[in-house]
Amino acid sequence: MMKKFITPLLYVSEWFVFFYVFLMVSLFNLMYLSNMLFVDMPWEEQTTLSTSMSKSILMVVGVGIICFCYIHFLNGYSVYKTIRELIWGILFGLNILSCTLWFGISYSFEMSDGERLILLVAILVSCGLTLKVMKEFRNELR
Repeated sequence: MMKKFITPLLYVSEWFVFFYVFLMVSLFNLMYLSNMLFVDMPWEEQTTLSTSMSKSILMVVGVGIICFCYIHFLNGYSVYKTIRELIWGILFGLNILSCTLWFGISYSFEMSDGERLILLVAILVSCGLTLKVMKEFRNELR
């Protein structure tokens, strides 16, 4: 009886986790896009994740650890698991591309070294998560 109640709850909560991670990745990239487009005068302030660089890096690494654990402990039927791995892989792959774009463009704009470091950490975390998803996907196909 409890299994019939808990299993659907787990499936719904998985998609909420994906939605929140997708929202954070989207807002992270929109923040850098807005900084590139709208901050062109010296008196305009850039949008940042938090007040300090260390909090921002910890936030990116923390979300990466949560996603790593989630991907490592995926459960469910084979087809459903493969679809989730594909969706997570696409999300992190696109994040690698967009963060690499912002990192490359940041040298033509006035961006602090701390913001570049946050972008570099986001790229590394996304690369690690993409590799983890690829490994799980390859194991699933066997």
